[in-house]
Amino acid sequence: MQKINVMQMVLDEMTNQHVSVVDLSRKMSRPYATIVGMIERPTIQVSRLIEFSEVFQYNFFRRIAEMLPYENPIIKKDNSSVEGEIASLKERLKVLEIENTILKDTLKTLAGSR
Repeated sequence: MQKINVMQMVLDEMTNQHVSVVDLSRKMSRPYATIVGMIERPTIQVSRLIEFSEVFQYNFFRRIAEMLPYENPIIKKDNSSVEGEIASLKERLKVLEIENTILKDTLKTLAGSR
């Protein structure tokens, strides 16, 4: 897996949008030195990345997700667990169908008694 350099992504987006560090400090309402400090750190807090995403109107999280080699979370269940879940859902469906039939009959009876 390739190393993901999030701050480099931010710097690239600054370049793409022609935003200087001074501009960024104004947009984020933070001192220039604070922005420089953020940019020079090798890591970034999620809340800071959200701020950068908002300032640039750019989804850094999606870009990071696209770089990861994983499609979806993997949920491992053994077959017996899945089969039990299916059986339970089928049983619940039968009960709901019976309740539905009773409700329909009751409504017909009530409608007919007027």
